[in-house]
Amino acid sequence: MANQPIFVASWRQDFATLLAGLANAAQDILTPGASGTRIHAVALANDGDVLALVELGAYDVVGEDVSVDVSVDVAAGTNADADPFTVTRDSGEWSELDAGLVLTIAAGTAAHRGDYELQSRTDTVLTFANTPGNTIATVSGDTVSIHRWRPLWSVTVPPRAGYDGYPAVSGLDPVQMPWLDAAGDRWLLVTGTLAGRLPGNANDTVTGNVHVTVFAGDC
Repeated sequence: MANQPIFVASWRQDFATLLAGLANAAQDILTPGASGTRIHAVALANDGDVLALVELGAYDVVGEDVSVDVSVDVAAGTNADADPFTVTRDSGEWSELDAGLVLTIAAGTAAHRGDYELQSRTDTVLTFANTPGNTIATVSGDTVSIHRWRPLWSVTVPPRAGYDGYPAVSGLDPVQMPWLDAAGDRWLLVTGTLAGRLPGNANDTVTGNVHVTVFAGDC
């Protein structure tokens, strides 16, 4: 991308860290200006010793730190590859949701974290289709966060990238976004909060933290 971006006001450099300890939860990276922000470059560093998959996008909060009971299909038993399973609030109501949406369960019991298709919703109960091969256990009094993740693109960050003399990697992939080529001034316009997550940490895989530097200009 060009070294001298054009048509950009209020040039800015933002920093964020995607914390491994937050598992697969969505974490904010950049809040755009009032009329949007043009991202010209993203640098990613990995302080861990294994490859980290980073997904970037946006998300809607369905529930944050909600106390719930998780129950598996009765026919499948209390600890099985169950389809479906339910997440029942101890208090309050779930927001309006359409069946068929894919929602992310973050925090809570490690085996329950992941992306699941919503089969049905009532005020207090969400019913999900399980992911084949994933074991769901009946748990009372678990605390979960549920998001609707909206993926835009993903990048893999090698171990120790940005440390120990290893280069950081670009967080903008011209294969997934072909307009971000080397000819002329290319940029990515965002008008909502840009977030990231470490989906590989859903089941307590330890990747290390991923440090994000964004070079951008407000419109």
